Amino acid sequence: MWPSVFVRQIEPDLLPPKGKYLHIKKILFESNYKFDIFPNKRLWHTALRGKTLKNITKLDYDKFRRNLKETRFLVRRNEIKIPVTTWQRSQGHNEAPTISSTR
Repeated sequence: MWPSVFVRQIEPDLLPPKGKYLHIKKILFESNYKFDIFPNKRLWHTALRGKTLKNITKLDYDKFRRNLKETRFLVRRNEIKIPVTTWQRSQGHNEAPTISSTR
């Protein structure tokens, strides 16, 4: 009989260099790519709002994958600026969340 709880570990297929992160907004605005997940570049953030997980097409996946070693689209954690949203302010938060990392 199977236990009621189990743990699964997902291994990444490919990662950016250690200490670097792929900056999606830079790829979106500084390249000629068109993404299925972001049909309207101007409203790109609405495609991700409230989503923990979002399916992407194979074409979009391949575009992101190709740029995992492209230095102009890679940034260090301290280069990423997270704005405080209107909702966060309404909840009494005056500082943006921080990016945590175990890598």
